[in-house]
Amino acid sequence: MDPQRSLLKQALVEGIRAQVIDKDRDPRWSPATLAEVTDTAVDRFFAPLGEHELGLAGPDTTTEAAW
Repeated sequence: MDPQRSLLKQALVEGIRAQVIDKDRDPRWSPATLAEVTDTAVDRFFAPLGEHELGLAGPDTTTEAAW
């Protein structure tokens, strides 16, 4: 699993645990504070996804809109 998806999955699971499962509304984030986030972690999070990169195509101008 790439680092971006791994970090997002961990955050999602912890958010759901705090809000829905335990209902304590006290998520235990990792890292716990913004000061603990390293430059390396930020660089890894925003690194290109390579073959998994989302590609958005422009509008298809060969067909007419249905409306």
